[in-house]
Amino acid sequence: MGTGRDFRRSKTITNSVVVRVNNMNEIWKPIRGFEGVYEVSSKGRVRALQDANHGGFKAGRILKPNVHQNGYLAVGLYRSGKHYDARMVHSVVLEAFKGPRPPKNVSRHMDGVRQNNCIENLEWGTSAQNAEDAKRHGTFVLGEKNGYAKLKSEDVRKIRELKANGVVYTALGRMFNIHWSTAWCIIKGKTWRHLT
Repeated sequence: MGTGRDFRRSKTITNSVVVRVNNMNEIWKPIRGFEGVYEVSSKGRVRALQDANHGGFKAGRILKPNVHQNGYLAVGLYRSGKHYDARMVHSVVLEAFKGPRPPKNVSRHMDGVRQNNCIENLEWGTSAQNAEDAKRHGTFVLGEKNGYAKLKSEDVRKIRELKANGVVYTALGRMFNIHWSTAWCIIKGKTWRHLT
């Protein structure tokens, strides 16, 4: 990691935006909406160019990101002592280096590691592409591994068995404490498709 002084090493102008390059081939660009206050690097680091929250830290200080409950890195950005919000580092990197989020797009971590925010690892893409990435990385949660699942695999197998024996959807719902439409989705293959 470089020191806080790395941002002074060299400076180039690109499209009227100051782009700074340090000796680690780390490119720094302004954060959209916080120009002149914060910069983000091609390596996924965020730094303050001035004391934006009156906390007394030095200009050029690299911010320490927090790990959000979803596993992504986030930083709190301030201007004039007012806290704006926690911003996901991957979104800030993508906005600075690839432009604003296109409509109906999400950020994608190409290697599946949520804390790898190097620009080479990030892309804008559709939710479907992101889901395919998660399947490829093995990070896609199915069935009872999903934190919101009310059923276990054995419950789903039992629902299918009971339905094959003529039990109606409303009765299945009562038996497993689910809505009848949940049982219908299981039988029709809309949910729990991975389980045979």
